[in-house]
Amino acid sequence: MKELSEIKLALSRLKIIDLNNDGAYTAINRIIKENLVQIALPSKIFEPGIRLHRCCNNFDNEVFQTVDRLSFRQDLENIKEFGRANEPNQSIFYCADVRPTAISETSKAFRGENYKDIDEISITTSHWESIKELKLTLIIGNKNAHENNELVNRFNIDIESFTKELFQNDSDKVLEMLNFISNEFAYNTMGNSNYYKISCAFAQLALESSDGIVYPSLQRQFEGLNFAIKPDSVKKKLRFINATHDKFKKVGEKQYQHFETKETIRTEENKLIWGEILKIASR
Repeated sequence: MKELSEIKLALSRLKIIDLNNDGAYTAINRIIKENLVQIALPSKIFEPGIRLHRCCNNFDNEVFQTVDRLSFRQDLENIKEFGRANEPNQSIFYCADVRPTAISETSKAFRGENYKDIDEISITTSHWESIKELKLTLIIGNKNAHENNELVNRFNIDIESFTKELFQNDSDKVLEMLNFISNEFAYNTMGNSNYYKISCAFAQLALESSDGIVYPSLQRQFEGLNFAIKPDSVKKKLRFINATHDKFKKVGEKQYQHFETKETIRTEENKLIWGEILKIASR
């Protein structure tokens, strides 16, 4: 393993790459391969029974009709940009620990983007459960996550102690890289997908030896946890429970009120069978 000074130098080189340059992703991967690939990131086995929530925006009064439509994207040719953990033309199952986190990560209005132009939000949340163990890489070095994230404490994720126990004499090197990656996963890209290139490159490295990645939610000030899971692991280790379709109307600047909901009552193979619409009284 490289010396700590060499690792710090490699990370500093990543920081100065012009991410809008066409050759940036190649340069990032070269630095990782030459200097950082030898450093394993901490991972944890999550027992079966973890509940996960994934959101999809509904446009033009669309109502989703199949479980597949709510799962990971299969239209790879339409995935044109980098994501936090995916390359272009690569599908990842993004989800969250709780529904509010999933919604805030998905809806532009709840993220504070273009909220002036959005009078109504229509969003579907699918609910899933793990049925087998999930080995997940922990990208939770950011200090704000430890201070604000209840789930980090509930899962007993003490990254510093865990890393020191696991890596012993090399723990300082692992923590140095983990803190860097965690900050990249918490970086506000301001709508520029090129700024995902560093987190995406490290995600690809992590996904080689795990089912997915866990990282704090930037949109909820680190209160929630996001999960990025490989499609093959979704097929083998998650089961669909049900889905809810909710509508929110704008009632003030950056304020939306929940006014309508419905949920699936069952599935027939891949087909979703929806229940009746329930109107929610104004408060």
